[in-house]
Amino acid sequence: MGENLDDPLVMFCYKLEDLGGTHNGSQKQILFLSENIQNLMPYCLEFANTIFSQVQGLKLNYEVRA
Repeated sequence: MGENLDDPLVMFCYKLEDLGGTHNGSQKQILFLSENIQNLMPYCLEFANTIFSQVQGLKLNYEVRA
């Protein structure tokens, strides 16, 4: 393991991986993603902004979809 288990993104990834090893794992993973991806967007955007900020003139285009 070795990852920070207090990090919601780490826990999300572990859960997603665990679901893959179960009966109908792919379907369970898709359902889990669809139910939880919106909650992770702030973490994804923070990471993406860190990467994008290192390239002058590169901007992240993101719009929230309901």
